[in-house]
Amino acid sequence: MSQPHSSSSRGSSLSATEFLTLHRQIASLVKLGLPLEGFLARWNVGGSRRWRKTVQQISEALRQGIPLEEALQRVEKDLAPVYGAVLRLGNRSAQTGAILADIGRFGERAIAIRNQLVASLVYPLVVFLAALGLLAGFLAFIFPVLLESMRDWGADGSGLLRLLEALRAGLPYWVLAGALVPLALFLFWTLLIHRTRILMPDYFVWRLGWFPGVRGIVRSEQVAVFTDLLSLGIQHGVPVDEAVRLAGTILGDRTWREEANRLADAIGAQNWSAALAKDYSRIPAGVRLTIVHGITSPRLADSLKSLAEQWGNRCQRRMQVFRTVTVPLAIIIPSVIIVLGIIFIFGWPWWSLLLKMAEFRP
Repeated sequence: MSQPHSSSSRGSSLSATEFLTLHRQIASLVKLGLPLEGFLARWNVGGSRRWRKTVQQISEALRQGIPLEEALQRVEKDLAPVYGAVLRLGNRSAQTGAILADIGRFGERAIAIRNQLVASLVYPLVVFLAALGLLAGFLAFIFPVLLESMRDWGADGSGLLRLLEALRAGLPYWVLAGALVPLALFLFWTLLIHRTRILMPDYFVWRLGWFPGVRGIVRSEQVAVFTDLLSLGIQHGVPVDEAVRLAGTILGDRTWREEANRLADAIGAQNWSAALAKDYSRIPAGVRLTIVHGITSPRLADSLKSLAEQWGNRCQRRMQVFRTVTVPLAIIIPSVIIVLGIIFIFGWPWWSLLLKMAEFRP
């Protein structure tokens, strides 16, 4: 096992976008029934140098008879368990290509959300840095002249003016820290969310779930994929409990895997009260109810397919709200607050001076 580990470290530089592109190619080849080791190398055109090197590495591993799961582990070991479950469910159902396409949907959604979040945070960051520069210029060049005039008129007694004086005294230190710290944090966060681990739902939620609306989108997509995988497995003869177990593993989320195992155990033991318990946080009651009441029906796969479409539509609606409402608000609200703050800081000293001048009686 030392060889896969060392190879994985060499191939781990693939970005999430590059790995998703690789995933799409593998899914297409599997669905077409073409040999991966030959056609994957032929499709190895364009892309970065590390992309071509990675594809070549996988192709060579497959030619040596190494299973796809292990070959992919050399590229990104964190995603290897997902592919292991995909291949097990695919071998049982003869639908590996469709299953690969299904889990690729989450990756595509994750990349889209990530790109929109980065774009929505760049603008407020730029506005903040510009405001910081304006404030520094104001305190360095305009405020000293204005303060002298205010002292002549006796208008320098407010707490805000004393704060501005203190800020001017420490100008080089807080301006540098105020500019570098947010910029460094943003760049570090951007680097983290461009890695392949962002394609794992639990890691994705950990890094991006703080943003309003993201958790709801991810959960809806997970339910849609989980239910669709169940439908595929059951339709092609996989026992319901085993299909539940494998579908939960494919999602790459620890909580999903644990709940799927618990549900599979309950189904295997025909413990329907445990299967319908209220302490499930991932698998919705509607999905479990459909499984329990339809487990003996030949139309169970069709019912689950219909549920998967409903959850997919719910995810699409949430994604639309995220694009049209949440992201624009994330751009507008911080920017407006920053601009209003700068206007207030710039305007207050002038307003105080004008009030003092208005009180003057010759």
